[in-house]
Amino acid sequence: MASIGQIEFAKEIASKITGNTQAESPATMKIVVVDDSKMMLRLYQNKLSALGLGCEIYHRPEDAVKRILSGKTDLVITDLNMPNISGLELTTEIRRKFTRTDLPILMITTQSDFVKEKEGDVNVDASLLKKIGINRILHKPFSDTNFKEAVCKLLPFDPCESE
Repeated sequence: MASIGQIEFAKEIASKITGNTQAESPATMKIVVVDDSKMMLRLYQNKLSALGLGCEIYHRPEDAVKRILSGKTDLVITDLNMPNISGLELTTEIRRKFTRTDLPILMITTQSDFVKEKEGDVNVDASLLKKIGINRILHKPFSDTNFKEAVCKLLPFDPCESE
């Protein structure tokens, strides 16, 4: 329900089911960020921090997969093109265990990205990414406002509500 904008309703239902009346706060959010660029990881970490959110950053997608599959995560932010494991492969692994509702994935990429596969070049467009299990796509370059909006809409607790 939270993923379709029914955040308050989702909180109410969750509290009745679990008996926990405390709302989830930004401090308890578990966000995993995956990018092969250390510079981009620092950028995402700074942007999330400005929203009052912490994150775990992973330079190696193979390490991120192990972490994501082993513990509670509220949001994954990933690049598309990375060595060893692409953002598409990362998403495929995550979707074996978690649905789009259970664990949203924000993919950040350039508009002209292509994924090279053995059969040749495959154009990666928004419809293909959504079919694979991406909840939202953010194209580089993006503004702080675009990033904030994308993150806030995907989290079960909207950190933008309190502003």
